[in-house]
Amino acid sequence: MRDTLTELKLDRLDLFLMHWPFAFEDVNLHYPSARLSDGSPNPQVSMKCEYKATWDAMCSLRSLGICDNVGVSNFTVEQMEDLKSTSDVKPYANQIEYHPYCSNDKLRKYCADEGVKIMAYSPLGSSSSTLPAVSGCGLHENLLVKEAAEDHGKTTAQVLLNWSRTSDGSDGNVVPIVKSSNEGRIVENLGSLGWELNSEKVKSISGLNEDFRFFKSYGGMNGGWHDGVLE
Repeated sequence: MRDTLTELKLDRLDLFLMHWPFAFEDVNLHYPSARLSDGSPNPQVSMKCEYKATWDAMCSLRSLGICDNVGVSNFTVEQMEDLKSTSDVKPYANQIEYHPYCSNDKLRKYCADEGVKIMAYSPLGSSSSTLPAVSGCGLHENLLVKEAAEDHGKTTAQVLLNWSRTSDGSDGNVVPIVKSSNEGRIVENLGSLGWELNSEKVKSISGLNEDFRFFKSYGGMNGGWHDGVLE
């Protein structure tokens, strides 16, 4: 962590996240060797609850004044509950894939009830060639999203980011995160603030959910794909 602060030229962090709730046993994780041709995991993955020791170490950083808050990423409801049973420190946030095709309703509601913020990654979807079966198109090409953009005089990106912030009705509990080095895109993303999608559009876009993920991680506590949902 000291190295991280040095590289960032900071004295402390606002928020420090654990990226995955499991560990890799292999050391060669460089893409594309990290997956087989069918997309399944290539490195060996340890699915033990070793994240508890990591979490305890992260929590100690707060008392050292190194960071203000600690959080997790890609944790399921089951794993959040498991962490809760052994730690007095509640994650400030859980960073998960979240967009109209993957609204993660059960996990989103759990986090809202527990006072844990959702950091939504891939809120604009992905340029991946893999598409959801029902909609059959990317989010920017979806007719409902395009219709909402036209009605509000906004771009599809601005509509999607606005939907992320307002879709669960919990006053900003979902925070979309985007990245761009393009000045125009950065300005466009900021244009998602200061206005609200009307309730009809929020409802129609929320209806696009197919529990579809553009990004799959390596496995869950009980084996198989880790999909962020407690079945």
